[in-house]
Amino acid sequence: MELKTARGRLFLFIALLVSLPLINYELKIIESGKLDGVAPKPEFAPFSLENWWDGKFQEQRNTYFNDSIGLRPDLVRMNNQLDYWLFRKINANTIILGSDDYLFGSKYIDEYNGLGYMGDSLIRETCYRMKKVQDTLAKLGKTFVFVTSPSKPYFFSEKIPEYLQRREPHTTSYFAYEHFADSFHVNKIDFNAWFKKIKDTSKQVLMTRQGIHWSVYGGVLAADSMIRYIEHERGINMPHLHITRLNFSDTPRHPDADLGSILNLIYPITKERLTYPDLEYTEQGNVQKPKTIYIGDSFLWLWNDDQLMRKTSIGWEFWYYNTTIWTENVAEAHMSEYKWQDSMMKADCIVLMYTPFNFTQLGARDGFINNAFKYFYPLDKR
Repeated sequence: MELKTARGRLFLFIALLVSLPLINYELKIIESGKLDGVAPKPEFAPFSLENWWDGKFQEQRNTYFNDSIGLRPDLVRMNNQLDYWLFRKINANTIILGSDDYLFGSKYIDEYNGLGYMGDSLIRETCYRMKKVQDTLAKLGKTFVFVTSPSKPYFFSEKIPEYLQRREPHTTSYFAYEHFADSFHVNKIDFNAWFKKIKDTSKQVLMTRQGIHWSVYGGVLAADSMIRYIEHERGINMPHLHITRLNFSDTPRHPDADLGSILNLIYPITKERLTYPDLEYTEQGNVQKPKTIYIGDSFLWLWNDDQLMRKTSIGWEFWYYNTTIWTENVAEAHMSEYKWQDSMMKADCIVLMYTPFNFTQLGARDGFINNAFKYFYPLDKR
């Protein structure tokens, strides 16, 4: 084919374009950025007659080469961007695109709509046990508090897509737990309700369009409230959190776009003015730092990032989902290998915090409430 003609030059261009991924795979000319929220690349499976005859070898090799193709992350991002621009389609199975480009976790919307409701009997029993554990800890001079972190569908209910809006009256695990916890007089802080209450009057963004957690600013606001609650309950003076400066940016910092990053787009799905405070912890007078155990989900990581735990507590611990332990001295330990009973008995405060979607953890057989209840009341079989 004559390359001087337009057809020849077009053929050459297309041939180079099609060959570019293979060329880059072999020569590593361009280093592509990694995709977020994607499983690690599969290993190169060795050949065996058993794998060959049952088809696993061919399947694994096909998956390996598909995920290893040169420029694959860039091609994925390009495909995702075109799908969003042309069809408002996002290629992330667990993320829902709401109105005005608000992103939601699909399972969080399910909880908001009452799907998977655990039932009054289980929730009532869990709150009964929570109260018994709370009372026993109080007799030992310890403070227990059940904290609900905000859930985005409750906060931005008007942004949920129309086809996911439930019309008929329904109950949810969140409303049931708040009701029964109140009836048993469990110590609690409901940040889900409080954030919703101050949403229209707050000058700063409390939950972001692209995130699933509270914003960095929202987490700081909640941390300050947590300090004051413990101070009041224990009658002590603790280090106080002060915002020394507010910084503003339309480029989100972690975790303010933890959903948006998983979309793997070339350009961010939306922008908003976010607040990033500079913080300091001050100590005045006779300051006490109670030994505090924080038990809960990923909302607690921001409090760790803000240094709430290390600045206001001596010997703090973070029991992530009551499964892995993080302390001042230990990066990670498994609960099965940890003497959690000893730590609980040495603690001054225990903060149990989950977002409504994770309320299944409250009544879990190996959750903190059941474990502590069985520890204090081994003969109670109810």
